[in-house]
Amino acid sequence: MTSVLLAVVLLLASCAMPSDADPEALTLGEENEDLLDPSPPATTTTQPERTQPRWLWFIEDDDLAREQVQIPVSQADDLTAVLNRLVEGTRQQDRRNALPDGVRVLGYRVDDDSGVVTIELADATLFDVASTELARAIAQVVFTATETSFGHEAVRFEIDGNIRSVPTGAGSNTSDPVDRCDYERFHPDTSCPDATTTTTTTTTSPPGPES
Repeated sequence: MTSVLLAVVLLLASCAMPSDADPEALTLGEENEDLLDPSPPATTTTQPERTQPRWLWFIEDDDLAREQVQIPVSQADDLTAVLNRLVEGTRQQDRRNALPDGVRVLGYRVDDDSGVVTIELADATLFDVASTELARAIAQVVFTATETSFGHEAVRFEIDGNIRSVPTGAGSNTSDPVDRCDYERFHPDTSCPDATTTTTTTTTSPPGPES
């Protein structure tokens, strides 16, 4: 009797369990797909742009002071980029920038015969400062633009195609090209010819006939 009951129980249990004639494949979510791929994700490394040193001129104790900065190689020979870096100012606490905020250099052109570089400004922001401070600001630009890395001899300034007159270190205004000697006052070590030196020429008459 017991064996008959056991057989009935097993028969009923087998009928209650559903059968899956077509089992489905297990699908992983996207977040788990990497588990099937052992290779690490690809990475890219950005190399920093190489730089080149350039000399800029700032103000220290009301005189000019030279400061070396690093300029991206792609811009190191572009006077426009270098002068706009000058506008950004010095990194040294004991120096300042006489160039007012907002000055922007648009470009430049060079007269190869005279060595004069004409700097094109976006507007007259540079000239919105007092005369003495403006002279220092102009001196910063002149000394920076005439560094040996650029090879320019003198500088003049232009806005909208019009040449602007600028103050010199001596206090006069000129629309002529200005060079380092025009701002010797702010950098006494500048080698300039002495304007007070005069040349005396002595003429000797040939001796007269003997008597």
